[in-house]
Amino acid sequence: MTMPMHELCEVSEVPTGTCKAFKIDGRGVALYNVDGVFYATQDFCRHKGGSLGKGELDGGVVICPLHGWRFDVVTGACLTQPHCRKLTLFPTVVEDGRVMVEI
Repeated sequence: MTMPMHELCEVSEVPTGTCKAFKIDGRGVALYNVDGVFYATQDFCRHKGGSLGKGELDGGVVICPLHGWRFDVVTGACLTQPHCRKLTLFPTVVEDGRVMVEI
């Protein structure tokens, strides 16, 4: 079953090497631009709930602004604590200069 696509922003709103937090139907979504490719995950950190979209992007790794936990934005894997559950990933598509996410 395909989930609906939601428009997040224009491509230019999230430059390469940055991330941004969004709300879609009450759900927090973090969007990352890794070398021109967009990835999206849940916005809250599995450690203490910090906004990953307000974190720092280092290549394909987001660093939570609260305590520095690191997550791979492509796989969702926690790089700080391997036993931690992966982040929820959301498929993204770019259409006509707009970033869309499937939730």
